[in-house]
Amino acid sequence: MAISAHKLATKNLKKNQLLWAIFTQLALVTIVTQSEIAWLFITASHLHEHVLVIDDLHPRRPKA
Repeated sequence: MAISAHKLATKNLKKNQLLWAIFTQLALVTIVTQSEIAWLFITASHLHEHVLVIDDLHPRRPKA
């Protein structure tokens, strides 16, 4: 089960550091509290969408 979870996580999160940070924080909270807190998952999804919108509005400049 752990191997399948790892494969699923790496496939979906790829190299996106923000997604990995959110995933790690939610995993730690779930482990410590031994429950999934719905409002944290909702907040995490809103945070990710907000960052995507900001990136679309203000693209990063390529390094010279």
